Amino acid sequence: MESRASDRRPWFRGKPLRRLQSLAGALVHRHPHRNLFITAMPKSGSTWLAKMVASIPGYRQWIPTYITETDHTLRPDSLRRPPLGYTVTKLHCKPTPEHIDLLNGLQRPYVILFRDLRDAAVSGYFYLHGVNRHESAEPYRVLGVEEGVARWIDEKLAQRIEWIDGWLRGHDPKWGLVVRYESLLRDPLNAFHGICDYYEINLSTVQMRRIVERHTFRKATGRTPGTQDASSFNRKGIVGDWVNHFTPALRERFKAVAGDALVRLGIERSNDW
Repeated sequence: MESRASDRRPWFRGKPLRRLQSLAGALVHRHPHRNLFITAMPKSGSTWLAKMVASIPGYRQWIPTYITETDHTLRPDSLRRPPLGYTVTKLHCKPTPEHIDLLNGLQRPYVILFRDLRDAAVSGYFYLHGVNRHESAEPYRVLGVEEGVARWIDEKLAQRIEWIDGWLRGHDPKWGLVVRYESLLRDPLNAFHGICDYYEINLSTVQMRRIVERHTFRKATGRTPGTQDASSFNRKGIVGDWVNHFTPALRERFKAVAGDALVRLGIERSNDW
């Protein structure tokens, strides 16, 4: 039988400094949860959020070694017995019955992150067009914005709606906190404060402010929010960029696939957008 423990090496193996830091963190800090988990819709600000959460004293980012770029299927023991110390895991796990049962069954808090699906379409296109080097992105590299966003709508929009609906239906509100990227971007300090409270992490306002300020879009990219670099993973850093790219034809194409999803999810009040 294949070993399921390959992603939990002893502290003295692998990268020694990181293992020593984990050991020191386990001895110094007394956090209530060894692993803080984030399941996020792709291109929804999850890398930004994970970096902030991993900046909580004592924590470090960790992903099981069997996870690949295209397969984020979790093995249950990875989260039931995480590595030594305190870890933060961010993945794009699908809302399968196995994942839902695992995260609710652990009985410790986790975050579900998603964003406006129209911005997801634009961000997804630019990521596949100019950043992602995986072979699955190849068709997008030769497409202009309108053609590329149209292809994303045809290929991925229904999957993203199913992803959000699945987690909203399946999560236990006692353990799963739903966070919108728009709320995180609008007021990052307040949103991060709420997430820390949910994770039962006790930080001062000064500590939280320092973490948030350390991970601003300007600090990460050297650009002001809204200044685009289409070749960067952190492309623009704003909400509502879809209005700059959606033509009337793209609006109709989106609505044909999404139906009333934006209204159902609380993103829009009606379909007259």
